[in-house]
Parts: sequence; C-alpha cells; structure tokens
Amino acid sequence: MGRSIKNRKPRWLVLMVAVLAGFTVPLMATPPAHAACDTPHTIYQFSSVRKSALMTNVRSAWADGGFTINYQENKTATVNASVTGTVSAEAGIVFAKASASIGVTVGGSWSKSSTWSYSAQVPKGMEGRIVMYRESRAFLVTKKRFQPPCRYVVVYRNAHVNAPVTRGDGYIFRMQLRSKSFRAKVDNDYFEKEIDLPPPRDMPRDDQSPR
Repeated sequence: MGRSIKNRKPRWLVLMVAVLAGFTVPLMATPPAHAACDTPHTIYQFSSVRKSALMTNVRSAWADGGFTINYQENKTATVNASVTGTVSAEAGIVFAKASASIGVTVGGSWSKSSTWSYSAQVPKGMEGRIVMYRESRAFLVTKKRFQPPCRYVVVYRNAHVNAPVTRGDGYIFRMQLRSKSFRAKVDNDYFEKEIDLPPPRDMPRDDQSPR
C-alpha cells in the first residue's frame, strides 16, 4: 500500500520551515564571551570607608595648664589629602571616582579664608593648644584593569587614602595635650593625646568645589 495522504507534508511547508530555520539560527547565536565584559576597561573599588579628620594649619600657641586660650586669627585654613605612592600619580581620578561612590565629595585639598576663633581651658598639669581639623574620609582603593579575553588584573590593592571633604561645615576643633616636661624638646607639633572640643558656633560654610 502507498503512504497515507494524511501523513504527507506539503513540499512548500517543508521548504518554508527549512528557510526559516536557516535564518533564525544565526540571529540567536550567543555572542563571544568577552563582548559582555570588555568595558569598562578600568575599575576602582572602594572599601573600609570611615569618617576621619585631617589637621589644618589653624592652631594656637601652646599654653600652660589652667590657662584659658582665647584663640582668634584671620588666615586661610588649608589641608591636603594623604595618599600612598601608588595612588598619587592618578589622585584626581581616584577622588572623582570616590566622590561618586561614597556619597560625599572629597578632593586633593581644601582651603578657606576666614577669621577662626575658639576659646577653651587647658587642663591642669599639662600644656595644650587648640587645633582645627577638617572633616575627611579615609578609605582603601583597589584598581583593576581589563585584560582580554575576559578577566581583570589587579593594578594595586587596598591603597590608603584620607581626603578632605570639600563641601559643608566640616570644622572640628580639638585640644592637643602634652606634659610640661616636653618643653625642652624640639618638635613643637608633638602631643601625647587629644580631647574633642564642643562643635564651634557660627563657623563659615564652605561651598568650594574639589580641586
């Protein structure tokens, strides 16, 4: 007996299926593995971010214990970021990437011209001075660079950075203390401990852009 007519498929239908299959397969082909991971070519990762402070050039003279320091000076307060050698060559890029990542704008330096004033008493038995700090962010940065076909190699890992916050009221005053016996020594910036002073009143607001 011949084949059943019901089991036969029209020749035009077979040809159409073959043609469609021929055009469909290339369109659904998987792209090369590296196509999905070859950008960006450099990645910066930030970790261990914490609020910190950097000491400015605004500071009073040393005074004996029991003495009330009434510090007032009209000058430009300045402070620079602290970076490791591996980061220094591209510090500007790192500060820009960090600002976008950690939620606060930091920069390589900060400065502000104003009349800085503060009053505080030195604890008895010590000598002390008033010092102004600028709020900063300390963090670790890791840099990775793309290497074909599809992997990233570490350029440097966990480099230390401490950068000043470049906007806002990030003024911090502290008193540095040391024993009176240290007077005979040379290092005028030496201190044994610090104590936090209450937040200052009527400090100027800084709206500078990072630089």
